[in-house]
Amino acid sequence: MKIVAWTNSCPCGYYPMDKCRCTYRQIVKYQNRISGPILDRIDLFVRCEEIGYEALTSNSKEESSADIRKRVSKAWEIQKERFVQSTTLFNGRMNKNEVEIYCKLDGEGQQLMKEAFSVFQLTGRSYFKILKVARTIADLEGSYDIKSRHVEEALYFRQKGEGRVKVR
Repeated sequence: MKIVAWTNSCPCGYYPMDKCRCTYRQIVKYQNRISGPILDRIDLFVRCEEIGYEALTSNSKEESSADIRKRVSKAWEIQKERFVQSTTLFNGRMNKNEVEIYCKLDGEGQQLMKEAFSVFQLTGRSYFKILKVARTIADLEGSYDIKSRHVEEALYFRQKGEGRVKVR
């Protein structure tokens, strides 16, 4: 079963923007209402920032929905091929043995995960979720190997707080 959930990051709903009027204590108390074991079972955390006027009115070209759909369809095809001899349907459902086979990291990726494991106090469950997400990111990019940039992006999606992943 998959669940999609969302929450404000503080009682007033504006953290980390300047218009947030909550104290640090209020923010921490509010965010701690969801237990660690529940948070540990969530695959992706996506922070939605306020969009400014310039971003709304700019003429920059973003990736179209059709292009995104093509990349996702290709990633699904890669996963169908990968799991043709298995009951697994997609990366998120890999068991430990499949993770060991399909989510091998190079030296740089292993070092990044080692540092992240310590810095972010990862659990075994979150470690394997990060590897599965990194495998999916690599598939979306059409990469056979999981690169350290895929691991970094997966770590970014694991962060509940603000900002970019800083391990090193």
